[in-house]
Formats: sequence, structure tokens, C-alpha cells
Amino acid sequence: MDLRRGLARSLRLIRKVKGIPQDQLSEVSGRTYLSEIERGIKNPTLAKIDALAKAMNVHPLTLLTITYLASLREQDVDGLQDRVRKEALGLLEKAEITKPQKARSR
Repeated sequence: MDLRRGLARSLRLIRKVKGIPQDQLSEVSGRTYLSEIERGIKNPTLAKIDALAKAMNVHPLTLLTITYLASLREQDVDGLQDRVRKEALGLLEKAEITKPQKARSR
């Protein structure tokens, strides 16, 4: 999958579904730059993706989830979310972040 095209598709989809014109996002990004992102020409930074998502009132992971979907079917969303959840929990468990803290002995 071409990530630029995937991001372009997800950004356009969310913006249009929410009825947000490109001009409304001008505080976050210039209209020309936003247009270039939506056409798959520019590669925005993670900070820019975060800012655009927040300006559209969606979580950045929603924007990225749609970006990584091969198709826009519900079962694809479920499968991707399951994979991410398992990977994240497995990594956190190995890092011992999710294990309960031992009680202090007095």
C-alpha cells in the first residue's frame, strides 16, 4: 500500500464526512499544503497529522487506522484494531509496564 495515497484518502474522507472545507483547516495547515497532502504529493510530519486530526475532532489513530485499511469494510477495521491491540499489549507486557506493582513491605 502507498501510505501517501492512504493518508490522502483518509484525510479527505474524514474532512468531507464532517463537512469541513479545506479553508477551515488553515490555522493548522495552509490550503496549498493540505491540498498536496490530500493528493498524495506531500508527506506530513507526525505532528502535522496530529494537529489535522485534532482540528477535525478525531483521534489521530482514527486517521491512521483509515490510512492503513486496504478497503473501507467493517471487518478490516476490526481486524486491524485486534492486531494493534494484541501487539501493543504484548509489547507492554514484555516491558513489564502492564504488570501490577508489588506491594511494599513494611
